[in-house]
Amino acid sequence: MIFVIADDITGAAEIAGMAHRYGLHTTLTTSVPSSIEEGADVVVFATDARSVSPAEAYAMTAEVAQAVTAWPCTGDEKGKIIFRKTDSALRGNVREELQAIIDHSRYSEALYLPANPSKGRVIRDGIYYIGDKPIAETDFRFDPEFPATTSNVAERFPGLPFADAVTKADVDRAVVSALATGDTLLAGAADLFCSLVEQVFGKESCTPVDTPSPLSLSSTMIVVRGSTQSKALDLGIRVETMPVDVFYERADAASWTDAVIPRYTRDGSAVLTIGDKEVRKGKHAAVYLRKTMADVCCSLLSARLPAELVIEGGATAFAILSQTPWRTFAVTDEIAPGVVRLKPLNADIHITMKPGSYAWGNLFE
Repeated sequence: MIFVIADDITGAAEIAGMAHRYGLHTTLTTSVPSSIEEGADVVVFATDARSVSPAEAYAMTAEVAQAVTAWPCTGDEKGKIIFRKTDSALRGNVREELQAIIDHSRYSEALYLPANPSKGRVIRDGIYYIGDKPIAETDFRFDPEFPATTSNVAERFPGLPFADAVTKADVDRAVVSALATGDTLLAGAADLFCSLVEQVFGKESCTPVDTPSPLSLSSTMIVVRGSTQSKALDLGIRVETMPVDVFYERADAASWTDAVIPRYTRDGSAVLTIGDKEVRKGKHAAVYLRKTMADVCCSLLSARLPAELVIEGGATAFAILSQTPWRTFAVTDEIAPGVVRLKPLNADIHITMKPGSYAWGNLFE
């Protein structure tokens, strides 16, 4: 059984979608439950540890690690595997979260492997590349919370064990080595999890499901573009852009909500976006902007529940879901790698989440 701890909701959904693709019984939750669905092969815990202080991230992760460690396990305790899902752009309180798991589990060390060779994200000679560019030369250098100021992994995370990974074979070797000892916590991105699943469950059990249909624009929907890495999107749906005064905190978010609700309730659909504005740097701005997007989105959900809610950006997604009663989700579709459609167990709505750095692809039709 694999327990996954992810530091944001889109990363958790990505992993849950992969497990679903492989035909594994998967549960995704945003809370530490007192029980886990019987027969689950993979349980994915989504925390908001990327959006809090290092000390808070440690505490959040420790709570989940303690719950997993205490969970009854039949047979060898090493059959209970913890995997720490990390961002493939080196963001997050990585060191603190890995230490929290080591402090509250059987693991004595960690191996950090955030590379995703399948997406052109590799570590070569200690340098992290996205495509043909070192990460510090990409737009990730402008990230408001975890800017890529260096492409050298050892400089970014001094003392944290990591490995080069240019090909899938490199990733596979790391997994085989970690499983052989049983004492090494694997921490990394989607490619590392995929390799782990193949080793634990066997390749023959990892049969991809049928490719689902894109989301129909004839359905009522709210699309929230909450990422600083957001790409252009034209859906033919009315776009509601955050007013400049709200963006710079000169006006309350309620003024934006009051303007949007009449149009949304009339049309049944809306796209909420920060818009093409100057990037606001710093923790305060990031927290304010995602909370504002969440407040407006949840006001629309209360006014009229759409058939589809599409959220771009992990921190924004967690902020939105935290204001709803939805905590546990079934995976219904993996629309594309990293783009996953979920259904809350207690609501008649589907939620699709996409990491901000991933392309929209053929999500809509």
